Amino acid sequence: MQLAFAIGFFVVTGLAETLRQGYFGLGPSEISGMIAAVMTLLAVLILRGDLPGLLRPGGDDDHWPGWSWRRTGLALFLVPLFWALPVIWGFASGRLDVVPMARADLLRLAAAQVLTVALAEHLFLREAAIRAFGPGRGAIYVISVLAVFVFHMDAGAQAALAAAGGGVFFLTLRLLGAAPVAVVLVQGLTLALFGHVIPLELAGISGWAGAAFLCVGAAVLSLLLMTLFAAENAAENKETRNA
Repeated sequence: MQLAFAIGFFVVTGLAETLRQGYFGLGPSEISGMIAAVMTLLAVLILRGDLPGLLRPGGDDDHWPGWSWRRTGLALFLVPLFWALPVIWGFASGRLDVVPMARADLLRLAAAQVLTVALAEHLFLREAAIRAFGPGRGAIYVISVLAVFVFHMDAGAQAALAAAGGGVFFLTLRLLGAAPVAVVLVQGLTLALFGHVIPLELAGISGWAGAAFLCVGAAVLSLLLMTLFAAENAAENKETRNA
């Protein structure tokens, strides 16, 4: 599985670089669609029989993190803490600029991000990485987040660092037991927010300091979430034993 993931990632990055160099004369939307399709196909080949488990609650074992509606609800309740990071940086740097947008337009943008970016990235850069490098969470974090960073390097190192911060947070949501579909939707909405409503460039996140703040902030927030969920799971297990 690990070799399959490594080969698949090499194929994806090679294809992405080739298409972005304009050798086939494709437009940005066509390139994004083709890359997303290839990533999804590779993820399906790696996951295979695990795919149905992405849609069904439960399924926790030593090699695969299941999910539940309760953990999904708790995780989603805490997502705005991640959205607050660029707002905090914008206030601190005096560069905060919020662009008003109609709810319908925001939802359309989020849906587009889900279909062209979030779904493919989640399946390949998170779910496939979990399957290939689990159960050790340390290895999963290193491989998945590093893959996100390298994949986004075409936009510049600062943008890749900011993307890695998002990769840390979204992976944490998944490992804590949030539904994969919910994580995909959250990522799509986050991309729409950070791209159009709270533009990271206007908030100063596109610079090294801002990108590092977002990445470190996501890591700290993820650690806090891990601690919170560990305490909550311990309390739940104690209640189960007492019952």
